[in-house]
Amino acid sequence: MHHRTAVVNGRTVFYREAGDPASPTLVLLHGFPTASHMFRRLIIDLADSYHLIAPDHIGFGYSDAPAVAEFEYSFDNLTTIALGLLDQLGLDQFALYLQDYGAPIGLRIASRQPDRVAALIVQSGNAYTEGFTPFWDLLFAHAKDRAGNEAAVRKLLELDATRWQYTHGVPTDRLDRLTPWTLDQALLDRPGNREVQLQLFYDYQFIEAELSESGVRGQVRTGGGSVKGIAVSQMGGAEPSSSRDLDMCPATDTPTTSAPTVQSRQVSPDEKVDVDGNEQIHIRYRLRNALHRMRAAAPDRRSVFVDEAVG
Repeated sequence: MHHRTAVVNGRTVFYREAGDPASPTLVLLHGFPTASHMFRRLIIDLADSYHLIAPDHIGFGYSDAPAVAEFEYSFDNLTTIALGLLDQLGLDQFALYLQDYGAPIGLRIASRQPDRVAALIVQSGNAYTEGFTPFWDLLFAHAKDRAGNEAAVRKLLELDATRWQYTHGVPTDRLDRLTPWTLDQALLDRPGNREVQLQLFYDYQFIEAELSESGVRGQVRTGGGSVKGIAVSQMGGAEPSSSRDLDMCPATDTPTTSAPTVQSRQVSPDEKVDVDGNEQIHIRYRLRNALHRMRAAAPDRRSVFVDEAVG
């Protein structure tokens, strides 16, 4: 795996790259509060068959993090930066893996340039009101009344909340496998970064309006299908979970669509994993399986329905 940077619209973007550029490309777009490091083990696991690109969004990870007065922190602008990076890398076609904040960026990419996107793999991402759990009530209240709700929202940027992003939903006997969340918190604690996150919290409200007429929104709502030739696979809902580092999750096989499911396996509690716990074997196995099926079914990497979902 290589660690690289590129300058896009005057801003330095850090990204991880692995695999043969001649292989099908999978672009991994991370969520809050982490960065591309959440994919580091997944990248290694898939690099024998795929070309992987995983950028840090501006304001996250090792990419530039200018103050809010110096940069327009909106998902629309982050999309422009992401597309600029993909343009520089000469990637004419790719699949998108969208996790959390990766969704409002990746879905905009698919809406703007559908001919470039072979597939959408959506994990804990959203494009519709009904998909949001009560966790989001405070954030949407903040979007309507920033001054009245800012104090409560700022608590979501503190260590206890960051730790919860990793531990929520993880069985007790697997908590010791989690990677420490201190890197995420250290980056959130940089001067001015909390204001960056508050601005993005505010901006999230606009994704539904932008995507409602694109057709992409409807397919993410139903959990799968094909829109404008783009395959859509839904992996979970829009509730925060331990997916921040692709950590261990309960072993379940609950599809969210009525389509036939990809062959999968249960993960036993005593299954050996890395001591830092950053391999969610359940998701990694099923994702690799789905990607191989896409590749076998359509060598041109277009118009494939990936009928897999991870609960």
